[in-house]
This record gives sequence, structure tokens and C-alpha cells, in this order.
Amino acid sequence: MLSIRLSIVFTSCSVPVMINPDPMLGPKLKVDRAKRHLADFEAALQAFFAEKPYELVSNPDMQTGEVVYRIKVHKCLPDELSIIVGDVVHNLRSALDQMVCALVRANGQQVTGGNAFPILGSAKSFEERSSVKLKNVSFKAARFIRRLKPYQGGNAPLWMLSELDNMDKHNAIVPIAAGQVQASTQIGMSMFHIMPDGGFALGFPPAETGAQPFGFQQGFFIPEGAKPVPLLKDNCEVYRSPFGAYPSVAENVQAAINITFGKTKVTNNEVITTTLQQLVELVEGIINIVERRVL
Repeated sequence: MLSIRLSIVFTSCSVPVMINPDPMLGPKLKVDRAKRHLADFEAALQAFFAEKPYELVSNPDMQTGEVVYRIKVHKCLPDELSIIVGDVVHNLRSALDQMVCALVRANGQQVTGGNAFPILGSAKSFEERSSVKLKNVSFKAARFIRRLKPYQGGNAPLWMLSELDNMDKHNAIVPIAAGQVQASTQIGMSMFHIMPDGGFALGFPPAETGAQPFGFQQGFFIPEGAKPVPLLKDNCEVYRSPFGAYPSVAENVQAAINITFGKTKVTNNEVITTTLQQLVELVEGIINIVERRVL
């Protein structure tokens, strides 16, 4: 029987190790990763909505004469979306911690286990504990971070970022929901239509002509009193139209559904994509200022 023995010997190498000259490379890469996760989240949302998980249905209210619009839920949000949100949040929070470590090294000092970007529960706690987290950064860098007021009651977005990250790491996945429904409408004249060529027609032209009731060309608007409605259950009422008893009025109602954070001590139905984009811009802005004016 033929046996083969492989030996691996590590030897010293004279090839110089390249050190990246950009001290903010790590934080920037973390922000870039957060952006990619956010893009993944938006793509997953598009795929979810492509399956038509929600349907706007209408029924007349025989007592009031109104038309009642409700949202019928055919499919729940996939849990995977919460995991992606957690990835966005964690990379942004890590970017700030890595930024502080980069500031320590830029000051010619050694990073300690206590170094991190301080986001604390109160101004008093920040004053008492931030010096440990900012140990060995320059006076200029520490002053800049203190001016950000990264504590509860001082900088709400940074506090939200920290709490969402802590929730995702230590407690549970970040809660998300189809949290808000906003109804909007087009109003027109049911017997007076505009043709595709710009001409006018009386009566009810066939649908295939592409005619639309006069007034629809003004687009959609939010009716007075039609506020965003929490989508807390199936068949949730989102709008009552007063035009059910008026056959001369043509109405086209649509509903925009926003995916929001669930209700926690730091979130209350904020639209997720908007909020995450704002947090990305905030962290990226902090890193850019540090790079241009603090280092």
C-alpha cells in the first residue's frame, strides 16, 4: 500500500505587509454592508408585495350610505425581514465602535477592551461612563462625540440605533409589522369622461377605450380626515367614502401599506425603510465629519 505524508512548514516571508492608509476603512466597510442589507430588505419587500398579500375590498354601509373600504390580509410578513433589519442596525452600530477604535490608533495609542462609541441611557450616565469608552482618543475627537449627545433624551436617532441593536443581540428579533395603511382617492364625474386623445365623452364609454372620468386627471389625494390607520387585524377598516349615495360621483380609492417597526420602548410604527435610510445617512455623516475635520 502506498502512503503519502504531507508536511506543511511555515517559514518567514520577506514580502512586506501592506497596511491600508485609510484609518476609517473598517467603519466605511461596515456602513457599506449596512447599505447592502438595506437593499436586500427593499428587494425582499418588493418580492413580498408582488405576491399581492393585501387586498383592498369595499362594501356599502346600508345604514349610512357610505362605502366602507377594508384591507383583507392574504399573507403575513416573512420573519426573515426582521433578521435583515437586525443586520442593518448591527453593522451601523459596529461602524461607530470601529470609528472610536480608529480614533485611538490615529492618536498613537493602543485600543483597549473598553473602547467603544458611547450611547448611554442619560446625560448623567454619559458623563460618568463615556471617558472609559473614549479612553486614548484625542481631545478634539472626544469633544466632537460629546457634542453629538449620544444618550437618551439627547440624540433620539442614535439612542434608537443602540436600543434596536441591543434588542436584536440580546432579547429578540426586531419587531416589524404591516403597521400603517393610508387611503387616498381620485374623484371625478361619472357621466363625463376624458378620452386618451384629450377629447370628451358623455356617458359610460367602454373600459377598453382608456377613458377616465373627468377629474381623475388631478391624481390621487388624501381625503380630509383620512389618517394613517394601524393594520392590527384582518379586514381592518381604512376609509369610509361619503360618495356611495351619489351616483354622479366617480371615485377610485387606493391604499398604501407601509411596513413599520412594531411598538417597543424606542419604536412606534415608524416606516422601516425611511428610518433605516436616515440611520445610514446619520452614521455615514458622522464618519465623514470625523475623517475630514477630526483626524
